[in-house]
Amino acid sequence: MYLLDLRKRARRFIRVQVVVTTNTLCEIWMDEDHRSLIDRIKVLANSGLTNAQVALELTRQGVKSRTGRDFYAELVGALMSKYKRSEASKFVDVLVNISWQNT
Repeated sequence: MYLLDLRKRARRFIRVQVVVTTNTLCEIWMDEDHRSLIDRIKVLANSGLTNAQVALELTRQGVKSRTGRDFYAELVGALMSKYKRSEASKFVDVLVNISWQNT
């Protein structure tokens, strides 16, 4: 919590209080290929496909995992779970309180 008082000759005070709460102070970095893969999996999953169906579709499209293997349901589920956890950890709550006081 930081408090900042700005005083002028007219004896007016502006008090600003800013409170920032966050679970993490860093961004999760993903290279462009991995981000593209996650976005593709999200689109397929949001269209109603199961993890197994997503894996089959990625294999049909010729997409390989980072290790060069075909996708399977557990891998798709693990990637989505990891992505969702990293997104949830970016939660930030900000409160700004400004008050004015004449003296």
